[in-house]
Amino acid sequence: MTITGSTTEPNKDPFSSDKRLDPDALGAEPDAGADGTAEAAVVSEDGDPVPDEAADEAAVEQEEAEAPQPEGPEFGSPEWQRYWRIALDQAIVRINEMLAHQLAEIMAHRRFRQLESLWIGANQVVDVTMGRADVEVELLCISKEDLMEDFDEYPDPSDSGLFYHLYKTEYDQAGGKPFTAILTHYEFSHKAFDLRLMKMLSMVAASCHCPTIGNAGATLFGLRNIRNLEEIKDFELHFGSQEYVKWQSLRENEDSRYLGMALPRMLIQKKRRRLPPLYCRHYALRDSMKTWIPASYGFGMILIRSFIRHGWCIYIRGPRTGGLIGEIVPSEIGGKGMPIREIPLEVSLSDHNEHEISNQGFIPFVYYKDWERICLFSAPSLQRPDRRDGGQATFDRIAASMAYLFLVCRLAHFTKVIQRENIGTTKEAPELEKEINRWLKGLITKMPNPEVELRSLYPLRDGLVKVSEDPSNPGFYRAKLVVQPHLQLEGVNAELTLISKMPREKEQ
Repeated sequence: MTITGSTTEPNKDPFSSDKRLDPDALGAEPDAGADGTAEAAVVSEDGDPVPDEAADEAAVEQEEAEAPQPEGPEFGSPEWQRYWRIALDQAIVRINEMLAHQLAEIMAHRRFRQLESLWIGANQVVDVTMGRADVEVELLCISKEDLMEDFDEYPDPSDSGLFYHLYKTEYDQAGGKPFTAILTHYEFSHKAFDLRLMKMLSMVAASCHCPTIGNAGATLFGLRNIRNLEEIKDFELHFGSQEYVKWQSLRENEDSRYLGMALPRMLIQKKRRRLPPLYCRHYALRDSMKTWIPASYGFGMILIRSFIRHGWCIYIRGPRTGGLIGEIVPSEIGGKGMPIREIPLEVSLSDHNEHEISNQGFIPFVYYKDWERICLFSAPSLQRPDRRDGGQATFDRIAASMAYLFLVCRLAHFTKVIQRENIGTTKEAPELEKEINRWLKGLITKMPNPEVELRSLYPLRDGLVKVSEDPSNPGFYRAKLVVQPHLQLEGVNAELTLISKMPREKEQ
């Protein structure tokens, strides 16, 4: 780099003796131009000027400083307050939008929706109780994996924590309140893990006379989505394949009558009145306003209502006899002038499919279109009844029905109380048998086809109790209860005959 205006020559000392510097010139200013400014420029080796960035920035700052500044509102004036009020409102709106977006992301997450389904379904069950003191709902928070780990820890299911909670603390405890049913949030399949868990649950349920209701997932039918259930044309052939050998083995177990598999899930329309419209808008955009509760909770609602009205969990089927769920209503998804009702079920089953599925041991809910409500027509247990013709096959089919199973379980609870009250007495087996039969006769009516109100007081057509000594346990008795309930209409098979007259061709 060189500086213009210098007299320095190449290879020559600028401070040589022939070119002495004036001491007075050391502090002199460089030559000024006509306008009095210094003419010192930086150029490259090619002679092109190089811009001075620092000088340019200083010039820009000077211009900005010299530019006229707009006068703002005076501090504390009405204009100043209005300006800051608008600025704060805009900031609050922006914060609310960010919070609404984050809240929508959380509420649309899979784990949150599962938790929401659990608690909303439990709330539906609790609301049906209407605060009745004789109906209690107890919540037990445990996953399938933790429950299976509890069973694996002890070789005998009677040593498990679930058995202790259901049997030892209530059913086998003086003054205890036995459980009527277990409503699970689980979805079961035909895989080995679920089959083992269902077998353990059936053993505990049979010991406590407490049926367990689960949910049939899409994987149980070999489907990815339960909405594709109509793809299965023949359910008997489908479940008779090699893949369901262990599943059929579970159904043939005696304790499997204490298991019930309900389907499909039910749609609950949530009311979020406390949320601002901004939150609801973000939430609705994610299609998360819909919450599907398990079908087992719907079955529990029917059980509770039957107990409140009749004192027995018998009337749980049919639109006129307790099988209708009035709390779950369809929602309108159509526009004005064209109302469209959205069925509050994950899949709509025809009468044929409902009958075929119930024959496989499932509890299917259907949509009753005329009344626009969910209805239950069949409530079989998972146990597979004998399909052979004859009286025994009919008895097995009736015994595998949940309606009659809950009746027998309730009678077993009462019998347990009578036996416990006689502990310490000197009553022999015949005397104890006479006392139980006397109590049982109070539940029997010989009247043919009694009304529903009369059946609520006398649910049995006939019954008998046999008490005998237990040879393996001195001082203990065995009680065998045989009852005949009033049968309910299971279905109607119609045979039509068509007779028509056809004209005979006239002879020519």
